[in-house]
Amino acid sequence: MRTFLTEKASATFFGNVQCTGRVMKDHLEFIYKVKAGVYAVVLLIPLSQEKVKLMCNWGKYFDKVLFNLPNQQSVFERIKAKCPLTFDLFTKKDGKYRVCSCYLDSGEKVQGIAIDSDYESNIFSGMELLGNRELEQKAFDLYVYSLDIYNEIALNCPIKNWKDSLDEVWQ
Repeated sequence: MRTFLTEKASATFFGNVQCTGRVMKDHLEFIYKVKAGVYAVVLLIPLSQEKVKLMCNWGKYFDKVLFNLPNQQSVFERIKAKCPLTFDLFTKKDGKYRVCSCYLDSGEKVQGIAIDSDYESNIFSGMELLGNRELEQKAFDLYVYSLDIYNEIALNCPIKNWKDSLDEVWQ
């Protein structure tokens, strides 16, 4: 499973288009050009015949920096001023985005940032899902949001371990 950021597109971009798609055995990928040699991957994971989840795979990042903390509240207070977007991601219960996990048909666990609600559809074909304008817009919004979180942590986070662990987001 590819993580959110990668140096390999693994797909063809046509003309000056900034996004392309890739159909895999158990998921789809929306691939965005961030800059030369840097690509972002948003996964579209089927949960059932009618539901899919859009998610950016952050690898084991959240396990390393968040889930094993003895005192999460004090850490949140440290990042609140310098990383407000990240603070909101972890503390708002009614936000549009959230950190979550899901499993592929292969049993592989994917953990990362996802849009809060699952998309319901009667579309079963991967190609039809890749051409769905609503899903494309949600995938783009998730890509921008995840990139903003990544940059905020990389540039502003006062916790060294959080910056150092960002290599989990790269493949």
